[in-house]
Amino acid sequence: MTDYLTRLQKSIKNVVGFQENAISFLLNGDVTEKDGKFYNNTIDRQKTTEMPKKKIIQVKRNEDVDVTFFNSLLQPRIEVISLLVSTPNVKVKDSKGSTLKHQINPIMISSNHTAASNSAKKISSEISLLEFELIFVANLSAMSLTSFTLIQDENKS
Repeated sequence: MTDYLTRLQKSIKNVVGFQENAISFLLNGDVTEKDGKFYNNTIDRQKTTEMPKKKIIQVKRNEDVDVTFFNSLLQPRIEVISLLVSTPNVKVKDSKGSTLKHQINPIMISSNHTAASNSAKKISSEISLLEFELIFVANLSAMSLTSFTLIQDENKS
């Protein structure tokens, strides 16, 4: 016998898998990987008791990464998109090849530790070198899938 929470999480994972296959079929005409493009959800939940976490999108030199968004509304909308990327040197291009204005934010990692000399807890934080927040504004047409391309920017160091 399985509890309701476990069944609900399994159902959510199945629906997400169905969405990934449907998007792949609509954009590629096939549900298998085509031209190195396969569509994955960027939010992951490992356990039923954990909050969902964003996956880090690996942006590598000479490898473009396509990200696709679905607007389920019957009207166009403007959406602020927030993604986690592996490098701060990223450019965002729309389907026409135009570079979009974007912002890269550092991710702070905080840790709690107890000093040996006293029992007081100290909170320290540092900037992550492995993940960064990418923010840009997307114009999404009504009832559409809209793709953007993430490219490593060679001009930034």
